[in-house]
Amino acid sequence: MRHKAKTFSIVLAVMLASVPMAFAQNPVKFQVNMNYQVRSGLFDISADSVAVRGGFNGWGTLWMTKDASDTIYTVVDTLADSLVGDTIQYKYYSTNPNVSWESTVPSPAVGGNRWFKLVSGGQVLPVVYFNQDSTVGLKVNVTFSVNMSFMEQTNYFQPDSGDKVFLRGDIMPGGWGPGTQMTENPLNPGHYSAVVALTSTPGDTTGYKYFIQTSRIVPPLPPNGGWEEGPHGANYPFIFPSADEVVPERAFDDISGVLKTPVTLIFSVNMKHAVNAITGAPFPSLDSVFVGGSEAPLSWLYGQAWADSMHSMKMYDDGTHGDLVAGDSIYSQTFTFPVGAVNKVWFMYSAFYHPGYPTGGIEQNEQNTQNNFDNHQMIIPDSAGTTPLRLTTNIFGNYLDTTTVVTAVRSLPDPVPSTFELAQNYPNPFNPTTMIRYSVPQKSQVTLKIYNVLGQEVATLFSGSQAAGTYEVNFDASRFASGVYFYRLQAGSFSSVKKMMLMK
Repeated sequence: MRHKAKTFSIVLAVMLASVPMAFAQNPVKFQVNMNYQVRSGLFDISADSVAVRGGFNGWGTLWMTKDASDTIYTVVDTLADSLVGDTIQYKYYSTNPNVSWESTVPSPAVGGNRWFKLVSGGQVLPVVYFNQDSTVGLKVNVTFSVNMSFMEQTNYFQPDSGDKVFLRGDIMPGGWGPGTQMTENPLNPGHYSAVVALTSTPGDTTGYKYFIQTSRIVPPLPPNGGWEEGPHGANYPFIFPSADEVVPERAFDDISGVLKTPVTLIFSVNMKHAVNAITGAPFPSLDSVFVGGSEAPLSWLYGQAWADSMHSMKMYDDGTHGDLVAGDSIYSQTFTFPVGAVNKVWFMYSAFYHPGYPTGGIEQNEQNTQNNFDNHQMIIPDSAGTTPLRLTTNIFGNYLDTTTVVTAVRSLPDPVPSTFELAQNYPNPFNPTTMIRYSVPQKSQVTLKIYNVLGQEVATLFSGSQAAGTYEVNFDASRFASGVYFYRLQAGSFSSVKKMMLMK
């Protein structure tokens, strides 16, 4: 019996091998996006359905399903081997009477239908838009406004001499040129606006900028050829609304004015993992680091760092010139921006990797990942006095970081204190910023420093003379590790230490 069963199995296997398979092996995935119909009110996800019909199923109805998170309907059908290599015609169908059958399909069409050639083993068809509709033609009126007051104060913008300001952008009337001319508000001089009719899909993000058009040839001419530089050289984003909208007014290129008091800023750049953007390799024999910028006392380097006049923009990693910790590859320098300086500054760092400066060597400015020059940006706060404001530490080559004040000492309008006092920081524990308040009853030489659990100094928040008063310091520990730290106030003969906890 065992021998006969084995013989029968072998014979059956041979017979099956000689007979063509009756079932197909070619799964095809159909995909259609109903986004336009949904947004246009032509299709109700909760009530309507979508199907695919075609020659592969005798133009019958093959219903499709979708994920909860999108408007893409899909279905998989397995087609017969006999259809491999054939041109398969099909269309999508909706149960909503507003759309029903697709009427528009991509060219070239076959018999007025979509089509594909079946591949052995099956295939996944690309996602297509029902009826080829990919953009909702929603029309809205949008009001744009720009404050040109500062540009007029600096004579970069002179409307009395014929200068004009335009709105330009991806979907703006007139595109990126000539754009749409803006009109000054007669009741609010220096403020310009334009109402434009736009058509697009709600939620889509496009770009725009304001542009100064001038025929003048005598300086001061508009910077950057009249264009706003924009955030890190990019366009200002505009998210298309679902109804008429008034875009909040902003100053031209975010430059809202000039400093009314001197402001001292401490710039820092982390060179620990800095690389040459051209070679991709770390800098050999890094000798010096410089910073250049758009506003005095900074100026652009452009290979001039060898000149004595540029030495003031050299940065230090030796615990001086605002540097917190010597030898940690974070270079710093302190600059005081004078009254009248523009409150927005563009700046860039530059590495010199050569032995024996200043006798010769190579300068390498920061470059972005596309090997193009770019700039960091900073809005300078208008702060009374020259108490240094420490900025966030930039990373060499990273232009998309946000540069802001991280340690700013400010005097509180409290009554003159009668005793020295160092208060507990708040919040505590903190992540990553905390406030430290202290009081001095008389003019004193004051230092406020941060130490780690080993007693090593890791930051100096203030060092200098202060009048009697109560002060508050914002401490940003974003570049420090979690753990226990101590902060110590030394004012004259008074000394006090308190503990704080950084929890990231």
